[in-house]
Amino acid sequence: MKPDLTEGSIPELIKKMALPAAIGLFFQAMYNATDAYYVGQLSKTAFAAVSISFPIYFLILSIGMGLGIAANALAAKARGEKNIEQAKNIAMQSIFFTIFLSIIAGIIGVATSESVFDVIGAKGELNILAVEYMNVIYYGLIFFFLTMALNGVLNSVGDTKTFGYALVLGFFLNIFLDPLFMYGWFGFPAMGVAGVALATVITQIIVTLVLFYQVLKRDLLAFNIIPNINTWIKISFQAIPVTIQHASVSLGFLIITKFVSDFGINAITVFGIGTRVDQLVILPAIGIATAVVPLVGQNFGAKKIERVMEIYKKAIEYSIKFLTASILLVIIFADNLAGIFTTDKEVIVGTSYYLRITAIAYAATAVAIISGSVLQGLAKAHLSLMFAFLRFFVIGIPAIMIFAYFLELREIGIWIAI
Repeated sequence: MKPDLTEGSIPELIKKMALPAAIGLFFQAMYNATDAYYVGQLSKTAFAAVSISFPIYFLILSIGMGLGIAANALAAKARGEKNIEQAKNIAMQSIFFTIFLSIIAGIIGVATSESVFDVIGAKGELNILAVEYMNVIYYGLIFFFLTMALNGVLNSVGDTKTFGYALVLGFFLNIFLDPLFMYGWFGFPAMGVAGVALATVITQIIVTLVLFYQVLKRDLLAFNIIPNINTWIKISFQAIPVTIQHASVSLGFLIITKFVSDFGINAITVFGIGTRVDQLVILPAIGIATAVVPLVGQNFGAKKIERVMEIYKKAIEYSIKFLTASILLVIIFADNLAGIFTTDKEVIVGTSYYLRITAIAYAATAVAIISGSVLQGLAKAHLSLMFAFLRFFVIGIPAIMIFAYFLELREIGIWIAI
């Protein structure tokens, strides 16, 4: 695909860019679902440990997400302005900045892991297993961050295929590595939940190498090995609002997880299964959103405002169509979807309630995702941050307090609130 996204049919550009991204994200979601399936075979507590780790996992990764989206938006804007060298410099400096921040985040994560899980309600064996899982992730954090930064660089020139292909490779690799390290196949030590985390890190290393090869092949980096603080600051101004936006969502889920933990292991397990199904269902909207950021960035940089408006309208239209169909499927097959991850009847019933309640909001979620991506493409990420803050902290948390505790609906009240 040509790097110039300021010409051509917008519907065609969205389809060509969104489809590979959605396919890749599907395999990424299946990758997480594979982890969940294998961990579910260990014990309910092991599944709950990985589930309770996910909000922290995504909270830390929000830094990498912010850097990746910043690299995407700023490099795309520079290319829209026909300033190719500036785009290459932004890409290179984003890599340096990513490495620096990933090391800092990993050190802090390992140092605070046990106490953080204790605060959010993970006690005893649940705490031990959650710490085992997350510490391995922290040791390999640099590769998670680099994946997002490199993907941002590729997205800035309209390349959403490479990441998709890399995630497909990662999915199949993970299917083999999960049981290898978790159960101790072929002479490897049986590491339990830590083995699942190790498989994830190794897979992430392979994905990083694939993306880095493509970035080099396409000549998207300025080979200046000296860190440029001024460029880091420029990247930070774009990345910080996006990072805070993603972090606020993750922090919101972290707080929700704390509330969920008040109602026991079953509730935590239901929440873990339900959010994985949610992740799969909203993939079309996320794939379209991935295409929207560089499309808006390049066209806004080229001062083609009418095309920016058309991009937004078409992205909303396509997302709502996909998500409307998904609502019906989830409501009808909620029990079957839950049964993929567990045979526990109470958890299956609880998950079916969760899915049928949250499915109602899928279309609204799609609109929020697309709108946020447009704001990121316009380099107005602070507005997206404001909306995310309102959603989780001004509306979501008070609603949980009312439905779950005041009205005594317990975890069902949490599902209604979110």
